[in-house]
Amino acid sequence: MAKSALKKTFLTPLGKENPVFVQILGICSTLAVTNKLQNTLVMTLGVMFTTALSSWTLSLMRNRIPSRIRMMVETMVIATYVIIVDIVLKAFYPDMWKQLGPYV
Repeated sequence: MAKSALKKTFLTPLGKENPVFVQILGICSTLAVTNKLQNTLVMTLGVMFTTALSSWTLSLMRNRIPSRIRMMVETMVIATYVIIVDIVLKAFYPDMWKQLGPYV
């Protein structure tokens, strides 16, 4: 019995509950548009911008946000930076926006 529990504990994260596979499913839209180097670079810069600035903004606000609305505020901050990326792409790089717009 101890062997089967050990085997299950060891093999479960390698298969069904593999965190890498689960996290990759979240970036399917990114994988769909990264078929060219230019698309990949623009998408990478957008993700880096959004991740860095939303993390910075939320770290400044973390002690001021009540815990019961923290998740909503985090979602709003991330959505704000994603919208900024979308607006910049639409304004300055319309051809790139046409390719990446639905995925941003």
